[in-house]
Amino acid sequence: SSPLGLACGLGAIGLFASIYHPVGTAWLIRTAVKQGKALGINGVFGSVGFASASLIAGLLVEISGWRAAFIVPGAVAVATGLVFLVFLHQGRIENGGHRVKSAGRAPTRQEVVRVFWLLSVTMIATGLIFQSMTIGLPKIFETRGAGFGGGIAGVAGMVTLVSLIAGAGQLAGGLLSDRGSMKAVYVWAFVAQIPLLAVSALVFGPLLAPVIAVAVIANVAALPSESGLLAAFTPGRWQATAFGAKFVFSIGVSGLAVPLVGAIFEFTGGFGWLFALLTGAAAVAALAAIALPDPQRLPGPAVAPAAAPGLEPTASRPAE
Repeated sequence: SSPLGLACGLGAIGLFASIYHPVGTAWLIRTAVKQGKALGINGVFGSVGFASASLIAGLLVEISGWRAAFIVPGAVAVATGLVFLVFLHQGRIENGGHRVKSAGRAPTRQEVVRVFWLLSVTMIATGLIFQSMTIGLPKIFETRGAGFGGGIAGVAGMVTLVSLIAGAGQLAGGLLSDRGSMKAVYVWAFVAQIPLLAVSALVFGPLLAPVIAVAVIANVAALPSESGLLAAFTPGRWQATAFGAKFVFSIGVSGLAVPLVGAIFEFTGGFGWLFALLTGAAAVAALAAIALPDPQRLPGPAVAPAAAPGLEPTASRPAE
């Protein structure tokens, strides 16, 4: 009933919702046989949720008022959590051991530190590009005439379509990282974004939407291999902490995209300089990704998977 109460409620929602990424992603990687595919499917659900959130919230507001937009999803989340606990208790959800997806030796401390700093650069770039596109797309499509038939509904429909298409990018990136080199997928995802973002600075009209859609696909295609690389170079007991740091970089720091997009539009009246900045971010990220070691090409004897603290490796599943 007050701005302070609403702020506290939203803060609590953010606090508890943010637990999912570091814990859930680490759990997924720890138990999945095909990590890239699992992360890709996980990303598809995330993209569908993101794309449908505005529509679902709008319908709930129309039917029962703005509070329903919080109460109904909250009730679904609680119910899902209870089902999760039941399945976990019944052993229908695996709580298995940590696997290192590497054909060679364990990484050295120096390699782990090097990977951390290089991934910090790429994760900030990925988050900045994605958040900028997310925040800016409605206005970009509106000012450049890239919506369905014009008007707010047409713009919203195009933004939703691009968000849904992005989910396919995560699944494709995950499947590719399972079939080949995670590092190669990661590098090429950034390389592909460079010309696409540069062209987006110059394109107007209906052609803009497919160009941006492909750029977004390339951006999110890097996410499964990014998580895989982070997991491969992080000791099992620190994986959840590492993923927590990842999302501080990719979501927290990239929150600067909100004032950045607004400031660029205010001072220039357009988005050409925004795309130029994002093109530069993709180029820097590509260089950092190239400098990453490849966990699948580390020389030396292979090492056995290490069990995470408090967890027993799963003997019934073959490790890839």
